[in-house]
Order: sequence, then C-alpha cells, then structure tokens
Amino acid sequence: MSTPATSRSSTAGSSTGGSDVRWGSGAREWRSGDAPDEILRSEIVSIKKETYIELLTLVSRRTETHSFDAQGRRVSTSVINLGLVPDLAADGVPSLQTIREEDQTVSYTTDPKNPRRSIQSKIVTKIRGMVAVDSENQYYDPDTGSQADFKQDFLEAHKAGNLKDGMTAGYGPLKTVTETLIDLGNNQYQMSVSTIDHLRKTESNSFSEPKTGDASLSSSLGKQSQVIVLKDGLTLAMRPGNALETLAIGELPLFFGIPLVERKLASRDVQKQSGTVNVIGYSDSIDRGTFFTLFDREENNAGKFLMAGFRADITPLGDGCVINMALEADEI
Repeated sequence: MSTPATSRSSTAGSSTGGSDVRWGSGAREWRSGDAPDEILRSEIVSIKKETYIELLTLVSRRTETHSFDAQGRRVSTSVINLGLVPDLAADGVPSLQTIREEDQTVSYTTDPKNPRRSIQSKIVTKIRGMVAVDSENQYYDPDTGSQADFKQDFLEAHKAGNLKDGMTAGYGPLKTVTETLIDLGNNQYQMSVSTIDHLRKTESNSFSEPKTGDASLSSSLGKQSQVIVLKDGLTLAMRPGNALETLAIGELPLFFGIPLVERKLASRDVQKQSGTVNVIGYSDSIDRGTFFTLFDREENNAGKFLMAGFRADITPLGDGCVINMALEADEI
C-alpha cells in the first residue's frame, strides 16, 4: 500500500548581470505504508520562478502547476505570469500585475503500431491576459465590422513601446494554440500547429517537417530499461541458470510494473504444475490414476502428482535393454 504526500519543496537561485533569479518547486511523493521513509515515486507538481533587479525589485513571477494521471503522464498545466508593467489606471506607474494566464491540456492515444504504447497526440494551450485598448486609434471590429477601439496584447504593446497616455487595460482571451501529431505512415509523422488570435478573429496554421522515427512516449523519454525482479527468498547468486524471462510492460510506470511482475511470480508458486517426468527403469505399479510424490536431485519435495498417462521407450543394449518412461502427470 502506498500513500501520496505533497509536502516536499525546494528553493534555489542564481545571479547574472545585476539580476537575481529565484525559483522553487513542490513535489508529490508516493511512499510505502510499510516503509514510510522509502520514496517509491515522485512528481514535480509546481514550479515558481521569480526575477529581481537591484536585489529588491521584483519584476516577474511565473508559477506553474502540473497534473498527472495514474500512469504518471502529464495531463494538464496551468501557468500564471505576473510582471512589473505600467498601470494605465494609475498614470502609468509600474506595478506587479497578472499579465498572462495559460491553461494547457494534453491528450494521449494508443500507438497504432503497438497497443502497449501511447502517443502524445494533442496539446491545447489557451492563453488569457491583459489587453491594451486604444480609443484614439480606431479599427474595424472583427465581430461587427464597424469602427471600434483598437485592441492588442498588452505585453506585446509594452515590449514594442506602444503604450501611451489615454489608453486603458482590459483582460480576456488572447490565443488558443492546438498542436496535433499526425501519423503519415511508413514510420513518419509531423506536427500540425493551429493558432487562433481571439483579438483579430484569425487563424494561422503551420506544419513541421516530416520526421522519421518513433513518436511514442517510450522513445521521447529515452532508451528502454530492464529491471530484474526475483521472487521472495531468491537472489541473483541463487537463481538457477542465467536465462531470464522477459515480460514487456510497455509504458506502464515501474511503480505499477514491478508489483505486477511480483504477482505473476507469486501466482506461479500457487498454480498447480503439469508436465512430463522422465524416469529411468520400469515398475508394474505405474499406471494411469497412480499417485506419486516427486523429488528433485537434492531430495527436495516438488509436490504430489496424479498420473495422467505414460509412455515406455525400450532401447536394446548388449544382452539386455534400457527402459525409459515418460510420465504425464498433474499436480494435486
């Protein structure tokens, strides 16, 4: 049994060129109820970055919050950006304001080439933020077609030096960006990007160059790893032979994959065995329906079995013969 926790956080910072950047992060951790000091899995769920100039003046703050599904895949992200910009309601005096918000959702689909794997098929980012309104500069309203106040992205207007006295500020939708992965076949894919400008009511589209390779999450997250899972009481030195049975778990996180393999190993110990036992020699007591106990070479009891059938192979040897029996048996 595992329990989630969200108490861990960390902070760090760096200084370059007279500016000071500080950031912190929060993480969700999964710990075992039997061993609470052991961290089974962790995810970064929030990041906050702050930039200062002259040590004390905060000029920007960016906060990211991430959400994950049961398989550890990121499904959504929300971002809030605060910036030191002119306050048009206070004669342009700089103040720390929420200039932009982003809400991103991530969708996944099954890899058509391998049902055990998934592909990050679509990312939709909705951007809201401050809007600069210029009543002196008239423009055709995209909704009505009549003359109306000119509106533009506040942050872009600020960067371009277009803010001036008499302008006002609003808040609303700015853009919606949709990124879609397109499977072209023959192991090729490309990314389609659609950008809707809500202030101008326009849409622009672009396509990436076709790429060849693997677009699944296994490929993007790095090379595959192999973990050896042993049943209880067995070590690498004790295991018989060097052969390993491979169980592919696809993109299932190790947090779930390792217990799955452990359950399969445990079920084999409980499951009744059946097979063929080779015995040298012959006995009149061997017949279908006979019960017998099987021992290995170290005289360890391997279980009690019921004879389901048998076959005797006779090989001439000198003046006599060698009899080998193959016993078909089911464990009871």
